Amino acid sequence: MNWLRISLTAAFALIIGVLLWAAFHYYGKTISQQSEISVATQAKNQAEFVAENQSLTIGILNTLAEANINAKQTMRSDVEAQIVTIQAAIKDDACTDKLVPVAAADSLRRQADGLRKDSANSNTGKPAG
Repeated sequence: MNWLRISLTAAFALIIGVLLWAAFHYYGKTISQQSEISVATQAKNQAEFVAENQSLTIGILNTLAEANINAKQTMRSDVEAQIVTIQAAIKDDACTDKLVPVAAADSLRRQADGLRKDSANSNTGKPAG
């Protein structure tokens, strides 16, 4: 009878020991996995933040480029309208046979060349072709 009590007590203690070992073992694994999940979530959030900022920046730059192109087209239209108005105004004027002063002609050429050069370098953000 003593032998039976000792055996049952030893078996009970062994079962309790195995259960405690399993509990601590899986608890450690759970803590480790939670830490890894936290790190992965933080990395994902940072990557999403960077991607959203890049997308926003590209959108802003495309909007600025489009506004720049529209402003240049408006300037060209204004210049063309100005040319037509000036030509109509001086059509029958006797002084139209006189040469334009060199300084004024050079200034107009620089302005026209600047418009051409700037419009060739504009980037719409859209692929070519």
